[in-house]
Amino acid sequence: MILPTKFVTQTGAAMVEFAIVLPLFVFLIFVPIEFGFALYDKGVITNAARNGARSAIIASNTKTLATAKQAGIDKVTLYCTQNLISLSNLPSSQACSTTFLNTNAITQDSPVTIQVSYTYTGLFIGNLSSLVSGTPLSNVLNMTAVVTMYNE
Repeated sequence: MILPTKFVTQTGAAMVEFAIVLPLFVFLIFVPIEFGFALYDKGVITNAARNGARSAIIASNTKTLATAKQAGIDKVTLYCTQNLISLSNLPSSQACSTTFLNTNAITQDSPVTIQVSYTYTGLFIGNLSSLVSGTPLSNVLNMTAVVTMYNE
């Protein structure tokens, strides 16, 4: 049996179409997953800052300012280490940096402010944000959470 020429010229067309569409499908599957990781990590650093501010206030009631600062920073580091999801090979305890913004003693009705910075290393999201902002391509997304809590 001889095949018509229109069917003979179609050999391999499905494979070429699949090769063109596959990267789009992979992109559409993994970007929402990675966005979820980044959103989760943002929530984690916000909660870590809250826990650190709370620990600093509790420690300030019985200890010095330096001890209260260290208590807050230790709580943030512990929370980040236990809860962050990172796609990089950097340990979570090193990826999360904490800044205690108070310079005065923590007294009644005084605020305690903690800033937590985290560099999210992903596969796609950093590259997407770089394309939108026009900066050079990078797979890093810098996140910051600042929490102010009053000693009541």
